[in-house]
Amino acid sequence: MNTPGRGKIAAPVIIRYTLLQLPALGLVTALVLFFGGRTNLAWYWKLIIISAWALKDIIMFPFVWRSYSTRPHDTVHSMIGKTGTAVDTLAPRGRVLVSNEVWQAYSTADHDTIISGGKIIVVDMEGLTLMVKSHKEM
Repeated sequence: MNTPGRGKIAAPVIIRYTLLQLPALGLVTALVLFFGGRTNLAWYWKLIIISAWALKDIIMFPFVWRSYSTRPHDTVHSMIGKTGTAVDTLAPRGRVLVSNEVWQAYSTADHDTIISGGKIIVVDMEGLTLMVKSHKEM
């Protein structure tokens, strides 16, 4: 299965997602059959409700499949080399704006501060903190 611009989705991801959705589908089916029998709900309404629940899981898959993958995401490594702007003065810690996101950052330049509004480039990442240098240093 391909998703636009994201490549192939591995079979274990599809299996993992399906297995985690089955208990909810089973519960909905049991509830529909139980309450549908007590309220004389027509068989086709039962089928519509159960099918709608399963269709919801199918529609949601393209939006959530990455959370079911065990492979590391490439998004972390794609931050390295990106440029941005210092939101705060980095002396040596502060916040930066990279790809329209505000990140905690640490200036790797020795005894040098990066003033607010200065251009930066991401050189490394440690957890959720970006290691940055002044863009003029590169």
